[in-house]
Amino acid sequence: MTLTDVLKLARRFWWVFVLCPLVAAGAAYLVSRAITPVYRARSIVVVEDQPSNNSSTYNDILAAERRASTFSRLAEARPVLIGVIARLQLDTSPEQLAEHVTVAPAPATQLLTVSVTDSDPATSAAIANAVAQEFIAQTTAQQRASGGSGSAALQANVATVTQNIDTAAARIDELRSSPNAGSAAAQAEIAGVQSQLNQLQTTYSTLLETQQRMDLAESQVRTQLRVAEDAVAPSSPILPRVKRTVALGGALGVLLAGGLALLFGFLDNTIKTAEDARRLLGVRALGNAPTLHSPVGLIALSDPHSASSEAYRALRTNLQFAVPGRKLRSIAITSLRPGEGKTTTIANLAIALAQSGQRVVLVDGDVRKPRLHRVFEGLSNRYGLTNLLPGMRDEQLSRALQPTQIENLTLLSAGPLPPNAADLLNSDRLRQVVELLEEVADIVLLDAPPLAVSDALLLAGAVDGVALVTIGGTTRAHELAHAIDDIGRTGAVLLGVIVHRAKSAGNSYGRYREYYAADTAENAPPRRAPSSPFVARRGE
Repeated sequence: MTLTDVLKLARRFWWVFVLCPLVAAGAAYLVSRAITPVYRARSIVVVEDQPSNNSSTYNDILAAERRASTFSRLAEARPVLIGVIARLQLDTSPEQLAEHVTVAPAPATQLLTVSVTDSDPATSAAIANAVAQEFIAQTTAQQRASGGSGSAALQANVATVTQNIDTAAARIDELRSSPNAGSAAAQAEIAGVQSQLNQLQTTYSTLLETQQRMDLAESQVRTQLRVAEDAVAPSSPILPRVKRTVALGGALGVLLAGGLALLFGFLDNTIKTAEDARRLLGVRALGNAPTLHSPVGLIALSDPHSASSEAYRALRTNLQFAVPGRKLRSIAITSLRPGEGKTTTIANLAIALAQSGQRVVLVDGDVRKPRLHRVFEGLSNRYGLTNLLPGMRDEQLSRALQPTQIENLTLLSAGPLPPNAADLLNSDRLRQVVELLEEVADIVLLDAPPLAVSDALLLAGAVDGVALVTIGGTTRAHELAHAIDDIGRTGAVLLGVIVHRAKSAGNSYGRYREYYAADTAENAPPRRAPSSPFVARRGE
């Protein structure tokens, strides 16, 4: 399908492109208003590391970012959520609370964003702050617990060594104050205890130095967490987003309209223009007869410079070249059913042919419901075709032909209604009448009844060719194909299809209407009184 076909579908089903977006947008609005609003509150936690020296290396920064990513997972863990529920006395479970809590590290930073969604804005802010505080409290307690175990063991060793030092010093004092302090045995014992005391003092100094180093290392590597920004109750919900939802609904409506237009175009096999008949059925497209707004329908007479009149002139040209290498002297125009505009079409076509200088005889072949004598002013149906069919003489033809107000155009009305129309038309006399009319005219146009009655097929066999009129947008392709088959079985030549009530050629012709009208009025010869050329031709 080409872009032109898509644009045609859009023009044909424009109401779908209006209705679907409106309905979709309206439905999206109503659904959005029915959804319970959801609010989101955010608190920000900073992860601060104390570097081992005054400068931070790239590895330290990467480690801090990884630590922040790890903390974001820990902040959503079950222990933190249980602590939040206990803090705020929430009536929910950790699993349910986890669905509303999201902790994410900000890229390339040491920040954690705690986001909480809830239908109440104040509750969402309270939970976001509680998650941050509970996570900081639990993390700090764990750090203190892990660092305190090693320090307590070291302090116990220091206390033991201090006690041993005091015991050794007291023993030395006791030995030195004893009466036999000067004996060799006493001096040897004092020397041994002194040696132990010296070792204990050395050990004590080492333990003190180790404790100082542990305290310094602990202060250097401990991670500190603090709240950088407390959550506040949001003023507007994040869901539903009414404007965005309505816009998306409208966009989906446009897509739905496009799909429906394509579906309707695929399912719709009605003939809308003569080009559709050519494309779908391979039959020749003679032209499009536009919708007329003139009271009598003779637009080719009342407004000869209009776009509608130009459409009939184009139809005139197409009929003249419908059968290459052969001049058509008689043409019947019929339709599938009544009310499809064949009479209006043949009347305007006859005027267009007469305006080109051709002598035209317009025959009303619908002997059941004749109408052409009402289309032209001052004509009657008292004498016509039905009077000529039983047996015709020259004076009868002269009496039956009625000149119209259009120069070069004469009408042969249907005549009195016969009781047996089909039997009357099913005779060789019909072809003889048509041949006699061809002698006195350049072209004979025969308004045949619709194909719903057999008269149309009888008339089709008496002329050089048949044109089929159908109404645009109503007749389906299979109906038109069936009508074409019916005409083909009679042996008649189908010249092509004319689509009535098709759109006019547009406004491009109308731009030049006043120019051509003024030029035509200025150079047009004076009109002659209507007269019938047939009597003079018959006398030749």
